[in-house]
Amino acid sequence: LTQFFTTIPTSLSTVTSPTTSTLLDESFFSDKIDFIERAILALLSSQALAESPSAAFLTAFLNAALIFVYEDLREVPRWNNVSLCLSQRIRSGLELVELGGVMGWCPDLLLWMLMLGRSGANPLEVGARGRGWFDGEIQMVEDIFGVEVPVALKYIEGLRYFEIAEETVAKLRSEGKMDEEGDVTDEGG
Repeated sequence: LTQFFTTIPTSLSTVTSPTTSTLLDESFFSDKIDFIERAILALLSSQALAESPSAAFLTAFLNAALIFVYEDLREVPRWNNVSLCLSQRIRSGLELVELGGVMGWCPDLLLWMLMLGRSGANPLEVGARGRGWFDGEIQMVEDIFGVEVPVALKYIEGLRYFEIAEETVAKLRSEGKMDEEGDVTDEGG
């Protein structure tokens, strides 16, 4: 999302000359956030998503993306009612998915979704119905890949969620613990 966000052209640039522009002219931050939010909401309500065989996973991803937009880009206070509901929807979507298969295809994306789901979860619900579920799934990812997600990442790391998740998977690949297809290599023989 961050990469996508930075590639959206500014629509109302008031460049002062062909070679210079002001910082405000280059950003239009709010317009880009609005664009991303509308795109996510349009995808969530699209017929194509409803007919997709991966609808549960994609819906969980889009709900995680909304938490990212609200909590990190719009700086809405954490644990607001929207984030609490989105976190529950992420969990519901991921419970319908075979997470072992997802870890083979996109472990960094799964980790990102789990961390955002945990970020939006009610801090008072530490059991199986709340944060505890996300903690358990993050622990499963740690166990399968033989890594430890930094404590700060499990809790709140802001815009670096996906970057750090990607770094974790890249580190595993460079250490030979994971092949290019995302499968964990068997080092025990």
